Amino acid sequence: MKTINILLITLVAVCIASCTKKNVDNQQHQIETMNELLDSLSDRGIYASRTLYFTEDSVGEYYMQKGENDGSPLHQSFSTSPRYCRSYMCADTTGVEDRSKNRHIYMLRAIPETFERLCKKAKASWRYQSGDSLDYSITMGNNPLELLSMTKYKDCRFNSTYIGFAYNVLKPWKKAIKSDDVRPVRELLKTFIAEQKGVKKYEVKYEWDKGVAIPRQQYESCMWRWRWILRDCDSLAASSVTGTHFFIPAKDKHRIDVAVDFYNRLNNFAIEHPQIGVELNTTTRFKTDFEKHVVRDGEDLLQYSVCNDEIHRNIYNILMTHTTEGIHILELYTPNTPRFAIPYDWYKVKESHNLKFEYEWDFAKP
Repeated sequence: MKTINILLITLVAVCIASCTKKNVDNQQHQIETMNELLDSLSDRGIYASRTLYFTEDSVGEYYMQKGENDGSPLHQSFSTSPRYCRSYMCADTTGVEDRSKNRHIYMLRAIPETFERLCKKAKASWRYQSGDSLDYSITMGNNPLELLSMTKYKDCRFNSTYIGFAYNVLKPWKKAIKSDDVRPVRELLKTFIAEQKGVKKYEVKYEWDKGVAIPRQQYESCMWRWRWILRDCDSLAASSVTGTHFFIPAKDKHRIDVAVDFYNRLNNFAIEHPQIGVELNTTTRFKTDFEKHVVRDGEDLLQYSVCNDEIHRNIYNILMTHTTEGIHILELYTPNTPRFAIPYDWYKVKESHNLKFEYEWDFAKP
């Protein structure tokens, strides 16, 4: 009996110690920063895109969460401007047995908790609520200003909860220029391409006749057929855009190295040459997500664009995507183009005229 009592006491002690350790671990792993939140979402398959852009006196880093479908109902909507960008996720909360493991339910809990925690730690913070929308402005000591907004609401028709958040970091910076001179970045691309082996070049053209609208309604089966680059007031103007598609043969680790090298060069160039109207879009954990194979073939790895600050038209664009065979880079110089959209699978297309495609045989063949 004495032995049994000793064993029971020991077992209870071990259980208490285990529970205590779990509590301590939970406290230690409590999310305290936006970067930790973004990483935690990425680990669950919900990663964020990053936009680097410049104003007259600051450089901004804008994060918008994206999602991958894990079997639960999921809806997303995005806008392209970094100042008005929102991303909404829908998760059906019915029939979820373990909500801690459902990544969309995880978002509903982790995002508000992180925002509130940041406010409590901030040197100064403001919190404004309008309906289900929350806007935050947070200053962390001498760090840059952090601007956050969150929208959360219930759709009674589908018993689903929507949540969206935007995260913006504004850093003091030397005054950015308003120049439309894109020669330096074109030279950067030229140098990078010259350093690669076995590069193939393909001339491309995208045309729209006057009066022909670019379809964007889902019922027209064109929601993902076109990759929007620019929308403006000349929505029905005639348009012809030419450019160059570079293909760099590269597989496995070499493919990752090529993509990361090009991203780093563009990122460093943008920061060293701040220019109003320049944006660099990519995923927040570019190399990590690429290595974990969560970036699908044909999905954008980055987009570098220059927009004229006066006429608000894109005058230069670089896009990069990948396939198992290598890296695809598209260069478009479009200073006088009133509007244009390119095919979603642009790396397969040689020319497009309105809704008709002519495919590049090297990449569209079965």
